[in-house]
Amino acid sequence: MLPALCRTLCARDPSAGRELAGWILTEQWGWLLDRSRQIQQHRSGKDVMPELVGLCKPILGIIESSRITQQLDLQGRVIEFLTSDDADLPVQVPIGVLRSTREHPAPSALRDWGLSPVHAHCSQAITARLNLPARANNDWSIPTRIRCACRLCETLTQYLRAPDKVRYEWPLVKDQRLHIHRTIDGYDLPVTHTTGRPFALTLEKTAELFERDAAERLSWQEELRWLDKANADF
Repeated sequence: MLPALCRTLCARDPSAGRELAGWILTEQWGWLLDRSRQIQQHRSGKDVMPELVGLCKPILGIIESSRITQQLDLQGRVIEFLTSDDADLPVQVPIGVLRSTREHPAPSALRDWGLSPVHAHCSQAITARLNLPARANNDWSIPTRIRCACRLCETLTQYLRAPDKVRYEWPLVKDQRLHIHRTIDGYDLPVTHTTGRPFALTLEKTAELFERDAAERLSWQEELRWLDKANADF
């Protein structure tokens, strides 16, 4: 709705209307930035990606509205956010923004939105991932970054990242076991976690790790094909 609102305000009063639309737009962009930080800091690991991808259409609305209100500096900040390595933003987000343009009624106008750097960034990032060797059959490492910095999660992270460690018998009391249970479930890790002998948690990585890796690689290949095909649009 934001582009339509900005367009109406600018049409009714080219000066005051554009100023008001610009203020609304700036406020909305600030809200989106805060929202993306909140998602990455406070959502459980498996919920982060869907929540961030849900921001793609609003971000595209900000880009379109910045063109309408002639706030090219804001447009530049949004593009920088989508392409900067410092933003720690999953590449699925800028790709989602590009894909959202398919729903725009005038695709020929997309070339004026300054999305070419976003397209180039996505192509480079995905190509770099596909150039990495596929996971070896004996590589059991899970490079998930866990936000919790407690001693227990540090130990869990060491176990997850170890390529040759599949099973781990971990002596823990009940509250500690519960924390690890919740962490593994919250990040949807391919690891079983059961209480075996008293005061011991048994962790074991599953073959789903390799299935997920293969599926992700196929997904990146599909995304790269789509980006190559859509190159002329941006």
